[in-house]
Amino acid sequence: MPIKSKVFRTVLWDMDGTLIDSEPIWQEEELELARVNSIPWSEADSQNCIGGPISRVDSYMRERAPGRFKEAELSNKLIARIADRLSEGVDFAPGAKVLIDEMISLNLKLGLVTASARVIVDAALPSIGHIFQTVVSADDVALPKPDPSGYIKAAADLGAPIEECLIIEDSPNGMKAAIASGGWVLGLSHGKELPRSPRARYVPSLDGVTFERICNLFGESQDDSETEY
Repeated sequence: MPIKSKVFRTVLWDMDGTLIDSEPIWQEEELELARVNSIPWSEADSQNCIGGPISRVDSYMRERAPGRFKEAELSNKLIARIADRLSEGVDFAPGAKVLIDEMISLNLKLGLVTASARVIVDAALPSIGHIFQTVVSADDVALPKPDPSGYIKAAADLGAPIEECLIIEDSPNGMKAAIASGGWVLGLSHGKELPRSPRARYVPSLDGVTFERICNLFGESQDDSETEY
């Protein structure tokens, strides 16, 4: 029997690691910030902090330097460093540019929802292009991911029921936020385990993934989609 594809008219994108290849920049700047402040820090610490919120990085670093820094002091420095780096230019994540160009050609409504601060988003937008009809940063909601309010706000901004939106995410916290919002979720595993949901499907990355393939994935049964494409 032919697969009946799910049809999406609104797509909400996560930014770091999903749309742009910024996670190596975050890791490099976390390591450098820790180094210049004589704070013990490793790549494993950076991995534990992927997906935000930024307060987790701040807390991790202050735990390794007891009594030396005020709350948010280190995260504010990190935000400034990341914004400076992204303003120099950042590449799209593998497969993201081709896929988003396809979505633009189909006249889909597009929103960007990120746990990053507005200053970081603004620094990245010249590389991304002004292709989103709404952009929701961590500064635009009361609670960051894994709270779903960013996705709910973006859907409302676009005049779309969240239950009819496709959300593209790649981190555990982002997946939790997307699933809790009530949207349909495409999770990019990048080789790691992500939260599961009957409304979610999973691929290793966006490399080679077309919008048609995504819609077909959501037409398949959950059992059929457990194996990553």
